[in-house]
Amino acid sequence: MLPDREDDNEYAEATVARRHQKVIYRLMLERMVYQQISHPILIEIISRPTLLNKEELISAGIHKLRAVSNTLSYSWAILDVGDSIRESHEFWKSGFKGRVEGFADDTLRVADWLHRSETEHDFIQSFILAWISFNGLYDLFASINGFSACDDATKFERMISGLIKENEAAQIINTHAKVLNLLESYNIKSGTGNKNWSDELKAERLNPKRSNMAILKYAARCIYGVRKQVFHEAPEPDNIIDRAKSAKLMLMPIALTCLKNFVKYE
Repeated sequence: MLPDREDDNEYAEATVARRHQKVIYRLMLERMVYQQISHPILIEIISRPTLLNKEELISAGIHKLRAVSNTLSYSWAILDVGDSIRESHEFWKSGFKGRVEGFADDTLRVADWLHRSETEHDFIQSFILAWISFNGLYDLFASINGFSACDDATKFERMISGLIKENEAAQIINTHAKVLNLLESYNIKSGTGNKNWSDELKAERLNPKRSNMAILKYAARCIYGVRKQVFHEAPEPDNIIDRAKSAKLMLMPIALTCLKNFVKYE
């Protein structure tokens, strides 16, 4: 038995397997960020049958024991095709320089919240978990850039400007046009009511000289509005589940793009 066992019934092999499980999970989170694709990660520990009284039988003179495991067949899932795990790990190791040096574990915790959102079946809870991840990232970005005292909206707008390139903003917008249409229809207003972020989003998308970055920021404002409706409004809008679904669909590519670029942010 090893010192970090979970209980007195856990033998060394299971303890080592749990250590490996954590390492593999970390590698898969790195891969998720690198590929900008979030999906549930399941890493199971599979044990062969153990003959509990093996030593007793041997001491009784029964030396030739049939190996139970020989009668069973085993298969292992391939973790990846090609070298993307190697590539993602190398990408991770080559990052975190300059202002983000030492923040690898913090970034993985942010990624872990995104992963948790993918494993949650309740749509509202899934959106909340995704927002927690996004919140953690823009707070981290604000702290290393010296504007932690700003309000949330200022923080995430500055992060979007600092971590997302214009071509990446255009790709997110073009891919999620239908979701943007939904955000426009939700009539999301500022806390004071003097701004209608849904209208601002719609107007910018119709602008012949539109700014993709501005569209992304207005979309983030709408997502933030849905977040406030989920947390604070009573009674909730009748279509709050649909709003949470739409908000999460738009939030994920923004968060994943920011996460990946944060690794290389100097």
